[in-house]
Amino acid sequence: MGILVFPFVLFTIPIEIEYSYDSQSSLKSKTRIVWLFGCVRFQPNPRREEHRGKGELYPKQRASKKTVKADKKEFNVLFAIIRSEGFAWHLFRLFYAILGSTHIKQLRARLLLGFDDPADTGFIHGLLMPGFAFLYAIPKIDFIATPIFDRPILQTELHMKIRLVPIHYLKALVVFVFSLKTFCAAKAAYKAYQL
Repeated sequence: MGILVFPFVLFTIPIEIEYSYDSQSSLKSKTRIVWLFGCVRFQPNPRREEHRGKGELYPKQRASKKTVKADKKEFNVLFAIIRSEGFAWHLFRLFYAILGSTHIKQLRARLLLGFDDPADTGFIHGLLMPGFAFLYAIPKIDFIATPIFDRPILQTELHMKIRLVPIHYLKALVVFVFSLKTFCAAKAAYKAYQL
């Protein structure tokens, strides 16, 4: 019985996470994790990536044709997932469940998003607006999303400090992963990747 209870107890112990991400920095992200009421502290090695400049998805002067093609394929997959029927709302419900179970001490986020076609930019931004409006309404979240219509760009900046209890997320994740909407979105992403 103790073997079954012990993992359950571990999942009820709060975790504090501090995370920073900047898509424009060579030092992409930094994470610090505190567990067991401060007795365990962990800081993963920060990930360094080549700086691509100005947040462009596929700058023509710096990226090879192979890189441009790979970036476009990734964007097509993202676009297919977002356009999958009902998935955006399904994803927002997951975020709502996660945020509802998370004690946010600090959260600041900035997002610049643009596609080749300004119509696609407007469509995606409009599709995501209900989720953005929800984030704007939370007092502890400082969030700004800006659509860019004159060039393809994906630029993000995030800093957050949160406290969470792992067991609170299990139900939300199980419902999200094993749903028909998630399956349809994964199928659409696979088809877009094969193109």
